[in-house]
Amino acid sequence: MACDIGRNQMKSTRFTWPRVRCANDAIDIEARFARLTSDLQNASIIVLDEMRAIWMVGLSALEDQIRTETDRLRPVEIRDLPKRLSIAACFLIVMVWIDAVLAAGTTLALIIIIEITSYVLHRKETAWPGGPPLWVLLGHWALNCISALVYMIPALVMAGHPDLSVVIMSMIWTCGIFIHLMNAFGRLQLYSSVLMMPVMICSMAVIWLIAMNPVEPAGRWGWALIAFTFILYIYNILENFVKQGRTKAALDAALLESQTRMIELETARCQLLNAVEALNDGFVYFDADDRLVLANRRYRELYATSAPAIVPGTKFEDILRYGLERQQYDDAIGREDEWLRERLQAHVAQRPLRQVLKDGTVLQIVERQTADGGRVGLRVDVTEMTQAREIAEAANRAKSDFLANMSHEIRTPLNGVLGMCELLAETRLDEEQISMLGTIRESGWSLLGLLNDILDLSRVEAGKLELELRAFDLGAVLSRLEALHGANARNKGITLVVDRGQDLSSERIGDEARLMQIFHNLLSNSVKFTESGMVHLHVCAKDTRVLRFTITDTGIGMSDDQIARIYDAFAQAEAGTARRFGGSGLGMTIVRKLVTLMEGEIEIVSSPGRGTRIDVTITAPVADLGLREHRTPIAEPAHEVRLRSLTGFHVLVADDNKTNRRVLAAMLSRFGLKLSFAEDGIEACKLWRENDFDLILLDISMPVMDGIDALQIMTKEAAALGRPMPPAIAATANVMADQIARYQQVGFAETLAKPVRRRELEDLLTRILGSPEAEAKLPLQDMPKRVGRI
Repeated sequence: MACDIGRNQMKSTRFTWPRVRCANDAIDIEARFARLTSDLQNASIIVLDEMRAIWMVGLSALEDQIRTETDRLRPVEIRDLPKRLSIAACFLIVMVWIDAVLAAGTTLALIIIIEITSYVLHRKETAWPGGPPLWVLLGHWALNCISALVYMIPALVMAGHPDLSVVIMSMIWTCGIFIHLMNAFGRLQLYSSVLMMPVMICSMAVIWLIAMNPVEPAGRWGWALIAFTFILYIYNILENFVKQGRTKAALDAALLESQTRMIELETARCQLLNAVEALNDGFVYFDADDRLVLANRRYRELYATSAPAIVPGTKFEDILRYGLERQQYDDAIGREDEWLRERLQAHVAQRPLRQVLKDGTVLQIVERQTADGGRVGLRVDVTEMTQAREIAEAANRAKSDFLANMSHEIRTPLNGVLGMCELLAETRLDEEQISMLGTIRESGWSLLGLLNDILDLSRVEAGKLELELRAFDLGAVLSRLEALHGANARNKGITLVVDRGQDLSSERIGDEARLMQIFHNLLSNSVKFTESGMVHLHVCAKDTRVLRFTITDTGIGMSDDQIARIYDAFAQAEAGTARRFGGSGLGMTIVRKLVTLMEGEIEIVSSPGRGTRIDVTITAPVADLGLREHRTPIAEPAHEVRLRSLTGFHVLVADDNKTNRRVLAAMLSRFGLKLSFAEDGIEACKLWRENDFDLILLDISMPVMDGIDALQIMTKEAAALGRPMPPAIAATANVMADQIARYQQVGFAETLAKPVRRRELEDLLTRILGSPEAEAKLPLQDMPKRVGRI
């Protein structure tokens, strides 16, 4: 019984489990079927879309071919019209001769109607705006198929005639139609295939008619008709043969010319490539899409790191990015994105620029746009030129620094020598001592003049000499020249005549100091080299823009060779001139450069023993009323009055040189000033904090702290404390133009050049301390306008 129970349980288990599994399988099958159905639907949609797309592409290609062959068809149809009509006329006559008058008339009428309609269609299609629609072209092709059927009518009519000769003419006509279609339209594959369909149908009908026709031998005129037909047939074949020969000859000639042109173009291309490859500069050409077309060997050598990317078809930006990734461009490291943007902007704007590569190579980049929108560029290696320029600039800076240092080092001891001489001259001296003192002062000022000439020449050659354009009184300038050089001329026993001419009442615009320098040099030379006779200065101021001066003398004169050398620096007319008359040989060099700077000219005419004539023209326009300085004559106060106006002011003097302090102390103490001295900038700042000063006199080059830093500290502290800042004067031997400009920028009211002259110092102090209004206006008033850099 236990066994039965076990069997029943096994049966139950055996029959229950398959049913559950079948139910689950059924559900899985239905789901899979649903997915399969969905996939099939999607695939069907995709296939239909692809077929539709292929169909549309095919239709588009078919339409393009129909339009292309129609354009080629029109001239052929018009050209062959006379031939078609003439041969058709011959066979229509034959039809009339064999009593097929109705068929001949019908055929003629249909031919006329079809040819006229075809001609009209040709005209309409040609004049159709934007080209005729497709249905018009298909209609025209259908008309041509009907025309082929009509031209086959003579063959059909003659194929059923019982005369053998007429039947042969039918066969020849049919063959002629085939030959004509193949020769005329054989290259139009689609059109010829369409046109062949009606011709083939008619040809089959002709063959059937001939096969069913009980042909009889040719009649009395049969052989003549056959001969005539063969003549037409042979003519047609010969004509087509001749046309084919001409066409072949034309094609051969065109092919030969094309090959010749290709050889010439290839030769020219090779020559151009060889020329580009032979360039010492990098050459590159990009098309309108900024893709590389050509780059020569030198270009790849310059950009060796980017050489793998320099292949035709690569975009310019991609080549740049390739080089950036490998740090090829030295000036792009750390700012790659910004550098790339700037480089692409310069590439589009065609701006010339310089590029520094990682290996130190400096390239000058020049790019231009071509007529087709592309860009052609050159990469010029200017590394040596750049290095040479940097070396020259460094040498020029070194020269300027040397001259500045030389000026300072020479002016500093000269200040002691000439300052002490000026103070010594105010003591009691006998005549011999006065003479010796005069010699010392003259030698010192000559040395200073030579130094100033050297500095002027250096500034002119460096392009740093500037003109200070302002209104000046030409008459006053001539008066000073006459007073200065008249005494020297009288001492030599010669006469100085200044012919002022007329029209000197108007003020002129120019650099008065430089104009004085020009004529001081010219008149000094004339007086120096004239032993007897006279020196004559003539002024012509009639022109409202140009001044003309003529200086003539009765001196030793010069030869042409000497005139040619007169403008050379440190050169004189001859070696003995310097020993006999003295001089550095810089005066005329500076004169010519100043005249050129004033947009003028200088001309020298001279001969040995007959004197010299110098003609000078400079640009100095008459001053407008708005530019003229309104000068109100003011009586110069007496010397004692000026000194009393300075008495009691407290002045701070800072100078590291003991001799300079001693000279300034001696000069300033005579003005009745209260003085405090410092040896450097730090000590000057300390004294300024502890005392109230009416004026500060600072040397620029001092140890520990220079005058500029000291003034800036005082100005900053005064602003912070609300303390009034007294005017400051730069008392320095560094008096080059750019140095003086810097002193003005940092706050110095005036510059006192060393060596210091007592009269200049007195005038400066009186201008600053003698008038409160002048002190309020001081730092920037009456700043001259600077122009004319050379």
